[in-house]
Amino acid sequence: MKKCTSCNPKAEIEADESIKNIVEEKYDREYYTKYKDNSELKMGKAKERLFRELNLQSGMKVLDIGCGSGETAINIAEKIKPNGRIIGVDLSSQGIEAAQRSAKIFNVENVTEFQKTNATELQFPNNYFDRVISECVISLISDKMKAFTEILRVLKGKGKVVIHDVITWLPLPRSMKEDDEIYCNCVGGAISIEDNTRIMKEAGFVNVQVIDFSDEYRNLLNKLIVVRAIEMEDEEKFQEIMKFVRKKGIGYALFIAEKT
Repeated sequence: MKKCTSCNPKAEIEADESIKNIVEEKYDREYYTKYKDNSELKMGKAKERLFRELNLQSGMKVLDIGCGSGETAINIAEKIKPNGRIIGVDLSSQGIEAAQRSAKIFNVENVTEFQKTNATELQFPNNYFDRVISECVISLISDKMKAFTEILRVLKGKGKVVIHDVITWLPLPRSMKEDDEIYCNCVGGAISIEDNTRIMKEAGFVNVQVIDFSDEYRNLLNKLIVVRAIEMEDEEKFQEIMKFVRKKGIGYALFIAEKT
């Protein structure tokens, strides 16, 4: 069975060993210095909007759920230093190690912290963070209500959560839900905008807003889905998945909400 990295406590974790070299390959000082001023524009429209909605200020406390190798956390650290704090959590030990090395290279160790923690059991006190973010991680969590309840708990009053993730416009075929690789690509556990919004509201969030980025991300997601459908070598499953793709069943959206 294929394993993937997520903040899902039920997921089996086996991160690619190459992640240990991510800092050297992707975040060397020369690259970072050259592109940091325009980094938000190079991260895609959803992430650009995420940063705009966060409205980060020096001194803020921010939680990054599913921080991976720390790319977004490093960007946040640059905006909230010297008195802020960005804490990234992930279930991948290799990812946490890479993030810690990245923070050291970019001299933001004093405002960053990375922990191996799952999203449904956050190890932080109530009302602790000004902002909470998540990027393509909620779709990997089976108990989404528990995840959003935990986010609400650790968020300060008037605090804001901003996430962007895969969403569905049509019911996922069973063959997609049960395939480990499609799941690990943030697709197999995706739900609709309506269900995401409902869960956030039921968890206690207010002023829930949605920005649809499906047109920007659908082609990329479809490529991942189609490649996997071909690899299955099952004509019935292939046709079922292709029907879903042709009807534009997959999408992407950014969700913004507040705590009262």
